[in-house]
Amino acid sequence: MSSTQTNSNVPSAAKKIVKRVIKKTKPVDDVTSVPVDVTPDQNLENVPATPATPVTRVPVVEAVNDSTTNDTFDTNNSINTVQSDGIDLEKHFESLLADIETIRIIQKRMMINMRTTKKTVMKQARDLKKNRNRRNVSGEGSAPRKPSGFAQPALISNELCDFLKVPRGIEMARTDVTKKVIAYVKDHELEIRGNKRNIEPDAALERLVGTAEDRQNRMQIRRQTKPMTTVTDALTYFNIQTHLNPHFIRKSQRESESESATVSV
Repeated sequence: MSSTQTNSNVPSAAKKIVKRVIKKTKPVDDVTSVPVDVTPDQNLENVPATPATPVTRVPVVEAVNDSTTNDTFDTNNSINTVQSDGIDLEKHFESLLADIETIRIIQKRMMINMRTTKKTVMKQARDLKKNRNRRNVSGEGSAPRKPSGFAQPALISNELCDFLKVPRGIEMARTDVTKKVIAYVKDHELEIRGNKRNIEPDAALERLVGTAEDRQNRMQIRRQTKPMTTVTDALTYFNIQTHLNPHFIRKSQRESESESATVSV
């Protein structure tokens, strides 16, 4: 079979057909002018002419819009407010800056005072340490310090000397006297059972501290100078010093007694 026949059997490619539509317009006949017969009206010719009335121009007044006026007023007020607020804000900033400057000056002054105080304190601490070391060095070979307070010896009464069985006219410290009296209480079992802080004095101790009535009066007198004192006739370890106090002769009392003895002689 030849190639010509093969090509004739293959369908040809479809061709796109575009149909063009042409709109036909109907021709318009020529317009011919038609003559009009105008006949002048004889009656109009005899009508007298009316004079023309002059026209007065009236100025046009535009309506005032209230909202526009109010907006303008508010805008002006806003501008004034902003300006006034700006002035107040500026003053406020100036006040803050002044406060900051004051704080800075105070802080600077405090730093100067702190440095000065530090130098003074450190110098005093060094001097104190030097003096303490000097006292320690000088005190090694020196005499012992003189006792003071309850440890200082004092002249005791004859009754107390007889009770303690020591020579009359001797001087003893309050601490030593208290130790001997407490030892006497324990040796003679004068503590009250069930309440060992209280003491039941025997005849010898009662002659020294006084009767129950004497102890009551003595505590009452003490309360006048020391309001916290408990007024009681009981003898305890807390108030035994008060009842032993009359047996310690003060220096002024000793001098007055010696003067009276000299006068009597």
